[in-house]
Order: sequence, then C-alpha cells, then structure tokens
Amino acid sequence: MALNARRKELFKWVIGRKLKNFSTKDEDALTDKLNDEGNTALHLAIGNPQNTWVLENLLDRINPESLPTLLNDYHQNALHYAAMLDNTIAAKKLVDRNPHLLFVVYHMNHLLPVERAVMNSQRTTFVYLLQMCKYHIGLSQKDGCHNPFEGEHGSRLLGDTILAGFFGDLN
Repeated sequence: MALNARRKELFKWVIGRKLKNFSTKDEDALTDKLNDEGNTALHLAIGNPQNTWVLENLLDRINPESLPTLLNDYHQNALHYAAMLDNTIAAKKLVDRNPHLLFVVYHMNHLLPVERAVMNSQRTTFVYLLQMCKYHIGLSQKDGCHNPFEGEHGSRLLGDTILAGFFGDLN
C-alpha cells in the first residue's frame, strides 16, 4: 500500500516514532487506511496502548458519529479492535465518545464488542463492556443496533461467558 508523505508522517506519529506533535490540514488522513490490514490511525493507536495521548488526540479530531463506520479490512470498528486486544483504556475512551459502538456488530462474524472480548478471554475489557451495555441498553433499540442480552447475541454471550470462566463477573 503506497502512502503519500503526509500519511507516512501520520503513520510514524501513531506508532510512536519520533514525532511528538502531529498537525495536518488533511483531516481525511486521520480516517484513511494506513497499512496492509486496512487499519486506520485509530486502530493503530489502539494497538499501541503505551501512547494513550495519541488515541486521545485522534478522538478529539475525529467526529464521534463516524466511529462506527471507520472499519479496517477485517470490518472491525475501533471498539471491536480494542475488545479483541484487551485495551480497556481505549474501550473507555471510545464508549465515552460514542456509546452506540457497544451495540454495533462486527460484520464478518456478527459479534458485538462485548462478545468479541469474551471470545478472546479478555476479562478486564469484557467486564467493562458488560457494565456499559447494561448502563446504555436503551441505545440498543436504535436502528442498526443489537441488544447483547436477547436472542442469538444473548445466548452466545451467556455460553461464551461460561466457557471463558467469567460467569461470576455477570453481576
């Protein structure tokens, strides 16, 4: 994947190489795919949890309403990616910006972020996402959103929670 000079600079900034302050007039660069897996700057920042300031800077500059649509080539939005990697700090920042992310399915296997966390045995992020799903459950009634406690999602969540040994965390 060929990157122009500005996107290369952004890529280096996100992964923590040398650049401390990144500014661009090209706001589209912040949501473009930057590597061969189609990860955006947001995905890359989540994959590098030591640089939370990068994530915060990106979230301050990206429209929160666009977060559910910023997908990598595996069709993962940022919260699915944070759930998979057990990056609870990133999950908290994302849910604070747009709690609708809790109820958007991952397109390849139709999992919600809380289901992704439990399937990957990511206890800390799972517990946080479970609490937030309970708190924001009313949002699951909106178009394009899914309730993690009903139907297929509910049965999968219960089964995977038992398999992961997290059943005691379902308070």
